Amino acid sequence: MICGTVGYDFSIGAFAVLMISPISFAIGNLLLRQARDVPMFDLIAWLCLVPPLPLFALALLTDGPQATLNALIHMSLTGFACMLALGYVTRYSGTDAALGLAFAQTGVLYPMFGTLLGWLGVALTGSDTASNVLFGGLQKITAQQLGLNPVLMAAANSSGGVMGKMIDAQSIVVASTATRWYGHEGEILRFVFFHSIALAILVGVLVTIQAYM
Repeated sequence: MICGTVGYDFSIGAFAVLMISPISFAIGNLLLRQARDVPMFDLIAWLCLVPPLPLFALALLTDGPQATLNALIHMSLTGFACMLALGYVTRYSGTDAALGLAFAQTGVLYPMFGTLLGWLGVALTGSDTASNVLFGGLQKITAQQLGLNPVLMAAANSSGGVMGKMIDAQSIVVASTATRWYGHEGEILRFVFFHSIALAILVGVLVTIQAYM
């Protein structure tokens, strides 16, 4: 959409790689329907790890094992581990519970706020998984306090997060690189920011309808 608006060409290969992620999410959702007698909340959170797997296989195929290994070594595995550790710290220290009780004061508007919380988490961290780790416990506690479905609010956190993916720094850099529109990251952010907010609000409205109907 951005390429068509600004009149720039784009790489078919880069577009195909970008489309692998939503396809993987769709497959994960189909598999989720078959799940029975499992901790649904934890399952939704860890399903966010599915999308990188096809990209990892593609990297092995195109770049070879050595280059892929070097990329993994130099990526911020420490940062990812710290993000997971922070999620467990906030859970076991009671931070999730305290924030969950505070957000429960929003009452009937919480499905909208919960969706926007997921949007904010991905916009800041650049990862739906990180957003789920950080805010998953909060969403569950708040939903239980308000009598809402915790699975619905966990899904709202992920769905709202997807709408925030278009404005996080990593996605904007990928977009500028894939379209060969270097140095225009600020323009891309200004263009997609309104779309991101509007789509997140639409998801929030849908979650609110599902919560009370």
